[in-house]
Amino acid sequence: MKKLFSLALTFMMFFGLVACANNDSEENSTSSEPEATMDSEALIVYFSWSGNTESVANEIAHQTGADIFEIIPEESYTDDYDALLDIAQEEQANNARPEIAETVEDFEQYDVVYLGYPN
Repeated sequence: MKKLFSLALTFMMFFGLVACANNDSEENSTSSEPEATMDSEALIVYFSWSGNTESVANEIAHQTGADIFEIIPEESYTDDYDALLDIAQEEQANNARPEIAETVEDFEQYDVVYLGYPN
């Protein structure tokens, strides 16, 4: 069931990215970090350990104009991949929900929320 949900979410994000793509060649952005706008009706919420999910989230933000929010755990995860796998398995086994450092302000203003996370 989790694999089916993850696959469906991946397809939705992909088709959302393709559907919202802007082919206007005059508009080029050199900024690596999108700027949040207060009028945005869409929000991208993501967690990225290695930076891959962050790259995808930034690209979606550039193409859609959505605001962006990075989920940062209160206690940082290790940089050691093997140790991280052990932590992840333990958290899954315990159905853990680690605390996050910040929350989204005025969440109700968003009509669309994109969620990105490592799988």
